Amino acid sequence: MTANEMRELDAWIAEHVMGWKNDVENSGYYFAGNHTKMIDAHDWQPTTDPNNAVQVLKRCAEKAWEDMQLICIRPMGKDGWGVFMRDYVNQMAIAAIFELAICLFAKKLFSKPQ
Repeated sequence: MTANEMRELDAWIAEHVMGWKNDVENSGYYFAGNHTKMIDAHDWQPTTDPNNAVQVLKRCAEKAWEDMQLICIRPMGKDGWGVFMRDYVNQMAIAAIFELAICLFAKKLFSKPQ
């Protein structure tokens, strides 16, 4: 995955997983629904930043629990890391970087129809 694709994924996660509004072009920030400034776009990099990735994982855990599902994370040897819901192993997200695996999983989880 290219650096540009990772930044696009970071932005997608800010909007669809975290629920923030994207005002990056005007102010450089993501905002919560009540116009509260949440984070500078340059500081929001869950595909590479462990602290940001944990925030994403927490949101995934909340969503998975709505369906009474557990999130599993496992090392995949030379392939890196795999993240999946226990009953949906076929939807596993795999990436060499742990944080990226979490983000790819989040995109799958939050892209599912409600």
